[in-house]
Amino acid sequence: MHDRAARLTGPVKSAAAMVIETMILLNIDLRIAQVRPRVEESVHRVEAQFEMKWELRSINESGTRMC
Repeated sequence: MHDRAARLTGPVKSAAAMVIETMILLNIDLRIAQVRPRVEESVHRVEAQFEMKWELRSINESGTRMC
């Protein structure tokens, strides 16, 4: 025979689902916090490289630095 006490009922399933969803969302937030600094650093690096290339291009075209 099946033991009915061992089976989860509707409210218990809902509470368990909410706990699982909360844990997943917290895990996602943690992962984003870990990755964000590296992404922002690489974006700033690319921006700096672009600005340097743009400045060198300006110097090459005019022979002088344009500000």
